[in-house]
Amino acid sequence: MRYNKQSLILVHFEEHPFYANDKKRPSELAILLTADFTMADYCQSLFNKVLNIGLSEIHAFLKYHCNLVRDPLKWINSLEKLIKDNKGLFNNDDLLFRRHKFISQFDVHRHRLETDDLVNTRTQDLHETVNGFTDKREYIFSKVLENSIIFVTNEEKIAYLQDQIYEYRQNPPKYIRTSGKHFDELCLSEIDHLHDKEEILLKAEMKRKQSAEAIPPVEKMQITGKLNFFIDIFYQLMHESTFNDKPFLMATDRQIAEYIIRHYIDRNGKTISVKSVMTILEKNRPEKRPKNNKRFNLGEDAF
Repeated sequence: MRYNKQSLILVHFEEHPFYANDKKRPSELAILLTADFTMADYCQSLFNKVLNIGLSEIHAFLKYHCNLVRDPLKWINSLEKLIKDNKGLFNNDDLLFRRHKFISQFDVHRHRLETDDLVNTRTQDLHETVNGFTDKREYIFSKVLENSIIFVTNEEKIAYLQDQIYEYRQNPPKYIRTSGKHFDELCLSEIDHLHDKEEILLKAEMKRKQSAEAIPPVEKMQITGKLNFFIDIFYQLMHESTFNDKPFLMATDRQIAEYIIRHYIDRNGKTISVKSVMTILEKNRPEKRPKNNKRFNLGEDAF
Protein backbone atom coordinates (compact mmCIF):
# COMPACT_ATOMS: atom_id res chain seq x y z
CA MET A 1 0.00 0.00 0.00
CA ARG A 2 1.64 3.32 -1.07
CA TYR A 3 0.92 6.99 -0.41
CA ASN A 4 1.88 10.22 -2.13
CA LYS A 5 4.86 12.05 -0.69
CA GLN A 6 2.64 15.03 0.14
CA SER A 7 0.57 12.93 2.53
CA LEU A 8 3.59 11.85 4.54
CA ILE A 9 4.96 13.91 7.43
CA LEU A 10 8.73 13.85 6.99
CA VAL A 11 11.30 13.12 9.71
CA HIS A 12 15.01 13.90 9.61
CA PHE A 13 17.37 10.91 9.62
CA GLU A 14 21.00 11.74 10.39
CA GLU A 15 21.99 8.46 8.78
CA HIS A 16 20.08 7.15 5.80
CA PRO A 17 21.69 4.15 4.08
CA PHE A 18 20.22 3.37 0.66
CA TYR A 19 21.16 1.80 -2.67
CA ALA A 20 20.69 3.16 -6.18
CA ASN A 21 17.93 1.40 -8.02
CA ASP A 22 20.17 0.71 -11.03
CA LYS A 23 22.51 -1.49 -8.96
CA LYS A 24 22.10 -5.04 -7.81
CA ARG A 25 19.86 -5.18 -4.74
CA PRO A 26 21.98 -6.45 -1.78
CA SER A 27 18.89 -7.49 0.16
CA GLU A 28 15.11 -7.39 -0.11
CA LEU A 29 15.25 -5.31 3.08
CA ALA A 30 17.38 -2.53 1.53
CA ILE A 31 16.07 0.93 0.70
CA LEU A 32 16.25 1.66 -3.05
CA LEU A 33 16.04 5.17 -4.53
CA THR A 34 15.60 5.85 -8.23
CA ALA A 35 17.04 9.39 -8.29
CA ASP A 36 19.52 11.50 -6.35
CA PHE A 37 19.01 11.34 -2.62
CA THR A 38 16.41 13.52 -0.90
CA MET A 39 15.10 13.12 2.61
CA ALA A 40 11.55 13.06 1.24
CA ASP A 41 12.35 10.12 -1.05
CA TYR A 42 14.13 8.26 1.76
CA CYS A 43 11.23 8.72 4.21
CA GLN A 44 8.69 7.68 1.58
CA SER A 45 10.64 4.56 0.59
CA LEU A 46 11.22 3.66 4.24
CA PHE A 47 7.54 4.17 5.07
CA ASN A 48 6.54 1.97 2.13
CA LYS A 49 8.74 -0.78 3.62
CA VAL A 50 6.96 -0.37 6.95
CA LEU A 51 3.63 -0.85 5.24
CA ASN A 52 4.54 -3.75 2.96
CA ILE A 53 7.16 -6.07 4.44
CA GLY A 54 5.92 -9.25 6.07
CA LEU A 55 5.23 -9.04 9.79
CA SER A 56 7.72 -11.86 10.36
CA GLU A 57 10.39 -9.73 8.62
CA ILE A 58 10.12 -6.73 10.97
CA HIS A 59 12.81 -7.97 13.36
CA ALA A 60 15.21 -8.77 10.50
CA PHE A 61 14.43 -5.43 8.81
CA LEU A 62 15.33 -3.42 11.90
CA LYS A 63 18.44 -5.50 12.58
CA TYR A 64 19.58 -5.14 8.96
CA HIS A 65 19.39 -1.34 9.02
CA CYS A 66 20.86 -1.07 12.52
CA ASN A 67 23.94 -2.86 11.19
CA LEU A 68 24.30 -0.26 8.42
CA VAL A 69 24.47 2.84 10.65
CA ARG A 70 26.95 4.08 13.27
CA ASP A 71 24.25 5.06 15.79
CA PRO A 72 21.45 2.48 15.52
CA LEU A 73 19.54 3.83 18.53
CA LYS A 74 19.21 7.24 16.91
CA TRP A 75 18.07 5.64 13.63
CA ILE A 76 15.42 3.57 15.44
CA ASN A 77 14.19 6.69 17.27
CA SER A 78 13.80 8.52 13.95
CA LEU A 79 11.88 5.63 12.40
CA GLU A 80 9.61 5.44 15.44
CA LYS A 81 8.92 9.17 15.10
CA LEU A 82 8.13 8.71 11.40
CA ILE A 83 5.55 6.04 12.27
CA LYS A 84 4.02 7.97 15.19
CA ASP A 85 3.84 11.27 13.30
CA ASN A 86 1.99 9.48 10.50
CA LYS A 87 -0.32 7.43 12.68
CA GLY A 88 -3.30 8.74 10.66
CA LEU A 89 -2.13 6.67 7.69
CA PHE A 90 -2.65 3.46 9.67
CA ASN A 91 -6.38 3.67 9.08
CA ASN A 92 -7.58 0.06 9.34
CA ASP A 93 -7.22 -2.83 11.76
CA ASP A 94 -4.48 -4.56 9.76
CA LEU A 95 -2.38 -1.41 9.58
CA LEU A 96 -2.96 -0.61 13.25
CA PHE A 97 -1.76 -4.08 14.17
CA ARG A 98 1.31 -3.56 11.96
CA ARG A 99 2.00 -0.21 13.66
CA HIS A 100 1.81 -1.79 17.13
CA LYS A 101 4.07 -4.63 15.96
CA PHE A 102 6.74 -2.15 14.85
CA ILE A 103 6.54 -0.14 18.08
CA SER A 104 6.92 -3.27 20.20
CA GLN A 105 9.95 -4.30 18.12
CA PHE A 106 11.54 -0.90 18.72
CA ASP A 107 11.62 -1.64 22.45
CA VAL A 108 13.12 -5.08 21.80
CA HIS A 109 15.91 -3.64 19.67
CA ARG A 110 16.61 -0.77 22.07
CA HIS A 111 17.08 -3.27 24.88
CA ARG A 112 19.37 -5.41 22.72
CA LEU A 113 21.47 -2.42 21.65
CA GLU A 114 21.76 -1.01 25.16
CA THR A 115 22.73 -4.44 26.49
CA ASP A 116 25.35 -4.82 23.76
CA ASP A 117 26.75 -1.39 24.62
CA LEU A 118 26.91 -2.32 28.30
CA VAL A 119 28.65 -5.61 27.57
CA ASN A 120 31.09 -3.94 25.18
CA THR A 121 31.86 -1.21 27.71
CA ARG A 122 32.36 -3.72 30.51
CA THR A 123 34.53 -5.89 28.27
CA GLN A 124 36.62 -2.88 27.32
CA ASP A 125 36.96 -1.90 30.98
CA LEU A 126 38.08 -5.43 31.83
CA HIS A 127 40.67 -5.43 29.06
CA GLU A 128 42.00 -2.08 30.26
CA THR A 129 42.10 -2.75 34.01
CA VAL A 130 42.13 -6.49 34.75
CA ASN A 131 45.54 -8.06 34.21
CA GLY A 132 44.24 -11.58 34.84
CA PHE A 133 41.72 -13.57 36.85
CA THR A 134 41.01 -17.00 38.28
CA ASP A 135 37.74 -18.45 39.52
CA LYS A 136 38.42 -16.89 42.93
CA ARG A 137 40.07 -13.52 42.32
CA GLU A 138 40.97 -10.80 39.87
CA TYR A 139 44.52 -9.54 39.51
CA ILE A 140 44.31 -5.78 39.00
CA PHE A 141 47.62 -3.95 39.28
CA SER A 142 45.99 -0.51 39.52
CA LYS A 143 44.16 -1.64 42.68
CA VAL A 144 47.40 -3.02 44.10
CA LEU A 145 48.94 0.44 43.71
CA GLU A 146 45.93 2.02 45.41
CA ASN A 147 46.12 -0.44 48.31
CA SER A 148 49.87 0.10 48.76
CA ILE A 149 49.24 3.72 49.75
CA ILE A 150 48.28 2.63 53.28
CA PHE A 151 51.84 1.41 53.95
CA VAL A 152 54.18 4.02 55.40
CA THR A 153 57.57 2.57 54.55
CA ASN A 154 58.94 1.30 51.27
CA GLU A 155 59.84 -1.97 52.99
CA GLU A 156 56.17 -2.54 53.81
CA LYS A 157 55.12 -1.71 50.25
CA ILE A 158 57.74 -4.06 48.82
CA ALA A 159 56.64 -6.87 51.15
CA TYR A 160 53.02 -6.31 50.05
CA LEU A 161 54.00 -6.41 46.36
CA GLN A 162 56.01 -9.58 46.92
CA ASP A 163 52.96 -11.19 48.54
CA GLN A 164 50.96 -10.30 45.42
CA ILE A 165 53.61 -11.87 43.19
CA TYR A 166 53.69 -15.01 45.34
CA GLU A 167 49.91 -15.43 45.23
CA TYR A 168 49.83 -14.76 41.47
CA ARG A 169 52.45 -17.41 40.79
CA GLN A 170 50.91 -19.91 43.21
CA ASN A 171 47.46 -19.41 41.64
CA PRO A 172 48.14 -18.50 38.00
CA PRO A 173 45.22 -16.85 36.19
CA LYS A 174 43.06 -18.58 33.59
CA TYR A 175 42.75 -15.28 31.70
CA ILE A 176 45.80 -13.09 31.09
CA ARG A 177 45.57 -9.74 29.34
CA THR A 178 47.56 -10.05 26.14
CA SER A 179 48.61 -6.40 25.91
CA GLY A 180 51.26 -4.96 28.20
CA LYS A 181 53.22 -6.61 30.99
CA HIS A 182 51.83 -9.43 33.11
CA PHE A 183 50.67 -8.75 36.66
CA ASP A 184 53.79 -10.15 38.37
CA GLU A 185 56.07 -8.23 36.00
CA LEU A 186 54.27 -4.99 36.86
CA CYS A 187 54.71 -5.71 40.56
CA LEU A 188 58.44 -6.38 40.04
CA SER A 189 58.75 -3.14 38.07
CA GLU A 190 57.12 -1.25 40.92
CA ILE A 191 59.54 -2.85 43.40
CA ASP A 192 62.44 -1.70 41.22
CA HIS A 193 60.91 1.77 41.09
CA LEU A 194 60.66 1.89 44.88
CA HIS A 195 64.31 0.83 45.20
CA ASP A 196 65.40 3.48 42.70
CA LYS A 197 63.34 6.12 44.47
CA GLU A 198 64.78 5.03 47.82
CA GLU A 199 68.30 5.39 46.49
CA ILE A 200 67.69 8.87 45.07
CA LEU A 201 66.05 10.09 48.27
CA LEU A 202 68.79 8.58 50.40
CA LYS A 203 71.51 10.28 48.39
CA ALA A 204 69.63 13.58 48.59
CA GLU A 205 69.26 13.19 52.35
CA MET A 206 72.96 12.40 52.76
CA LYS A 207 73.93 15.47 50.75
CA ARG A 208 71.67 17.65 52.89
CA LYS A 209 73.22 16.26 56.06
CA GLN A 210 76.76 16.73 54.78
CA SER A 211 75.95 20.27 53.68
CA ALA A 212 74.24 21.17 56.98
CA GLU A 213 76.80 19.57 59.27
CA ALA A 214 79.87 20.11 57.10
CA ILE A 215 80.83 16.47 57.65
CA PRO A 216 84.15 15.66 56.02
CA PRO A 217 83.90 12.89 53.40
CA VAL A 218 84.36 9.38 54.82
CA GLU A 219 87.28 7.38 53.50
CA LYS A 220 85.48 4.26 52.37
CA MET A 221 86.62 0.71 53.07
CA GLN A 222 86.75 -1.78 50.21
CA ILE A 223 84.95 -5.13 50.13
CA THR A 224 87.24 -7.45 48.16
CA GLY A 225 84.80 -10.38 47.93
CA LYS A 226 81.26 -10.79 46.67
CA LEU A 227 78.92 -8.09 47.95
CA ASN A 228 76.07 -10.47 48.81
CA PHE A 229 78.34 -12.52 51.14
CA PHE A 230 79.20 -9.38 53.09
CA ILE A 231 75.63 -8.08 53.29
CA ASP A 232 74.41 -11.54 54.32
CA ILE A 233 76.35 -11.04 57.58
CA PHE A 234 74.04 -8.13 58.42
CA TYR A 235 71.01 -10.19 57.36
CA GLN A 236 72.00 -12.98 59.77
CA LEU A 237 72.52 -10.51 62.61
CA MET A 238 69.14 -8.87 61.94
CA HIS A 239 66.98 -11.93 61.33
CA GLU A 240 68.66 -15.18 62.39
CA SER A 241 70.91 -14.41 65.37
CA THR A 242 69.28 -13.44 68.66
CA PHE A 243 70.35 -12.34 72.10
CA ASN A 244 67.87 -12.36 74.99
CA ASP A 245 65.09 -13.10 72.48
CA LYS A 246 65.92 -10.02 70.45
CA PRO A 247 67.71 -9.69 67.10
CA PHE A 248 71.44 -9.35 67.70
CA LEU A 249 71.40 -6.27 65.45
CA MET A 250 68.25 -4.15 65.57
CA ALA A 251 68.15 -2.10 62.39
CA THR A 252 66.01 -1.48 59.30
CA ASP A 253 67.04 -2.43 55.79
CA ARG A 254 67.38 1.25 54.98
CA GLN A 255 69.70 1.91 57.92
CA ILE A 256 71.97 -0.92 56.80
CA ALA A 257 71.89 0.27 53.18
CA GLU A 258 72.75 3.84 54.23
CA TYR A 259 75.61 2.60 56.40
CA ILE A 260 77.08 0.35 53.67
CA ILE A 261 76.95 2.85 50.80
CA ARG A 262 78.46 5.53 53.06
CA HIS A 263 81.35 3.44 54.35
CA TYR A 264 82.15 0.83 51.67
CA ILE A 265 82.96 0.41 48.00
CA ASP A 266 82.74 -2.86 46.09
CA ARG A 267 85.63 -5.05 44.94
CA ASN A 268 85.92 -3.05 41.73
CA GLY A 269 86.27 0.19 43.68
CA LYS A 270 82.81 1.40 42.63
CA THR A 271 80.01 2.93 44.69
CA ILE A 272 77.49 0.41 46.01
CA SER A 273 73.86 1.15 45.11
CA VAL A 274 71.04 1.24 47.62
CA LYS A 275 69.00 -0.98 45.30
CA SER A 276 71.61 -3.74 45.43
CA VAL A 277 71.78 -3.69 49.22
CA MET A 278 68.00 -3.52 49.70
CA THR A 279 67.42 -6.40 47.28
CA ILE A 280 69.92 -8.65 49.07
CA LEU A 281 68.36 -7.81 52.45
CA GLU A 282 64.77 -8.61 51.37
CA LYS A 283 63.37 -11.58 53.29
CA ASN A 284 61.59 -12.95 50.25
CA ARG A 285 64.67 -12.92 48.03
CA PRO A 286 66.80 -15.78 49.44
CA GLU A 287 68.22 -16.42 45.97
CA LYS A 288 70.11 -13.12 46.26
CA ARG A 289 72.04 -14.35 49.32
CA PRO A 290 74.66 -17.14 49.43
CA LYS A 291 73.50 -20.69 50.04
CA ASN A 292 73.68 -22.04 53.59
CA ASN A 293 76.84 -24.11 53.02
CA LYS A 294 78.69 -21.09 51.63
CA ARG A 295 77.63 -18.37 54.07
CA PHE A 296 79.87 -16.88 56.70
CA ASN A 297 79.31 -18.97 59.82
CA LEU A 298 79.01 -16.52 62.66
CA GLY A 299 78.73 -19.33 65.19
CA GLU A 300 76.80 -19.23 68.45
CA ASP A 301 79.59 -18.34 70.89
CA ALA A 302 78.99 -14.61 70.52
CA PHE A 303 75.29 -14.94 71.21
